[in-house]
Amino acid sequence: NEELHFEMIKKTTITLAICAALFAVALTALIQSSGFPYEYMDLNDDGFVSPLEAIQTLDLGVRNVSREGGDCAEVFTLKDGMPVKQICPEI
Repeated sequence: NEELHFEMIKKTTITLAICAALFAVALTALIQSSGFPYEYMDLNDDGFVSPLEAIQTLDLGVRNVSREGGDCAEVFTLKDGMPVKQICPEI
């Protein structure tokens, strides 16, 4: 029965791996279709776009704003238009 137990664990592991891969593909497709620019997805500016940040961008938009130093991109919430962060070119 040890062989049967091993087969059950093997099938369960393969099933979980397939589910995780399908979830990752679906999430990637959803984020890609949102139209939010990838270069603005790093919301905490740590140099890495986490899965949570990518999901959060589904509720965000980007608009151009003028500042003293020139034009900047402003990330804002779609719900109420409140700014989340600004990305300005370095001078």
